[in-house]
Amino acid sequence: MSSAEITIIKRDGSRKAFSVEKIKNAIRKAFLSVGAFATEEDLVNILSHVRITEGMSVEEIQEVLDREFAYDEFRWQKENNIVVDEPFRADGLHTILYKCPHCQKEGKMQSNGI
Repeated sequence: MSSAEITIIKRDGSRKAFSVEKIKNAIRKAFLSVGAFATEEDLVNILSHVRITEGMSVEEIQEVLDREFAYDEFRWQKENNIVVDEPFRADGLHTILYKCPHCQKEGKMQSNGI
């Protein structure tokens, strides 16, 4: 079944033919909202992970797109077999965690790796 033959359920309960162009426009707007431009390659990559089926609601489609746009660094590292095991990875962490949780003083924390 092609995307032109799929009908979706709108928020008011009515049925309408699915438009991949509307999804592409929404993706383009999402990119622009963070100061980026969606290339055709970006659109193809995102849409290749999105599965729209007959009778899906607009809310369900939105959930699918939200999951696709969610960024999870840990998942990406696992999927790409990236191992972060440098002993110095926590060095300097105190520069952003500047307030000691015990004494509540600022600028007194230090951090080191393993």
